[in-house]
Amino acid sequence: MMRVKTLKTLKRLNTRTSWYGPKKKSIDQSKNIFLTKQNLSALKKELELFKLEKIKIKNQIKSYNFCGNTYTELNNKLNNINEKINHINKKITKIEHKVLSPEKTKSSILYPKVVKLKKLTKSKSNFIKNISQKGINPTIINSLGEKHKFEIFAYCSKNYKDAYDFVIDSWANLNNVTRITIYTDWDFHPNKNKVNTIQLFEKESDNWLVGTGRRLDVIRHFSDLNKNESKNILFLDIDCFISDDPSEVFSYDFDIAISRLGNNSGRYSKQTATAGLWFAKLTPGYYNFINDWLVLAERFKKQKKGVTDFKISYVQYSFTDVARKKTNNYKILPIDENVYNNEDSALDKWYNKIRRYKPKILHYKGRRFRDKKVIDKTFKLIGLR
Repeated sequence: MMRVKTLKTLKRLNTRTSWYGPKKKSIDQSKNIFLTKQNLSALKKELELFKLEKIKIKNQIKSYNFCGNTYTELNNKLNNINEKINHINKKITKIEHKVLSPEKTKSSILYPKVVKLKKLTKSKSNFIKNISQKGINPTIINSLGEKHKFEIFAYCSKNYKDAYDFVIDSWANLNNVTRITIYTDWDFHPNKNKVNTIQLFEKESDNWLVGTGRRLDVIRHFSDLNKNESKNILFLDIDCFISDDPSEVFSYDFDIAISRLGNNSGRYSKQTATAGLWFAKLTPGYYNFINDWLVLAERFKKQKKGVTDFKISYVQYSFTDVARKKTNNYKILPIDENVYNNEDSALDKWYNKIRRYKPKILHYKGRRFRDKKVIDKTFKLIGLR
């Protein structure tokens, strides 16, 4: 009788957890966990090596001026290392959460933490309503959103060739930029991957107002050339440097995305919208916007509105009016200029904006791309040096 009880007790200990504690893991299971921990350790060592290599390449980049093949090669290496680091981090996370601690992972899925939402105060509720109104405040873009393929096009006159040299690598090195079209006023054929040039103007011009007006001819030509295409596009002034991929903007529903729309309580009470940098999708709505812009710009030009050098031009005034117009013919997405068109006339204020917002596009207005001290300072603030 005593023997039977002993056997039953042993059986119970092998089949239940009860108050004796959890059942011991099998030898095979323990062996698998041991091997998994070894793999985890190897992955962490590999991760550290890649991080050291990343630091080494960043230090190399500091000694170059971000132009030519040297910068391109180093930047490509840096991008490849970043991809490997991300891949290893994903593996480590998977092992830690799904292999070594499956019970914890399962319970967090089955029994998620319930968070009680607080009721919005009246002031916060009004704020949320205000930011959703078209043309007043920028839409909050998720910077970690999906990345999209897109094309870039711009106008570059011969006297701004050094601006092209300064920015072009920052455009071409983005993996999801499929094509770059540069319109010129001289015979220019750079040996650069992805870059296509079109000499649209026979005569060179260094006149500021002429160059501003030629922007409309460039946009008309590019839009007609791609009439039957379905693609994402980004129009840039030639002095805009891309410091990080901005393509998450294309995740949103719009025809044209514009920065610095400002407050439309007065016609130009604060500032005009940015006509030299905008995102668009080649939709019927986009073509409606471009047509309205071209028509209004021509009217303002004839009225002599915005035809003074280095002042707000008729191109900018007309663009702003069309962007703020209440219509169903096109959809406008207001975006944050601090992130997608970071600029300021005052140098100290610009530095503070870069430090605070870590922009994805830097606008070197006023020919600041020719000032090495400004370049060094802005690159340092953005984390490129």
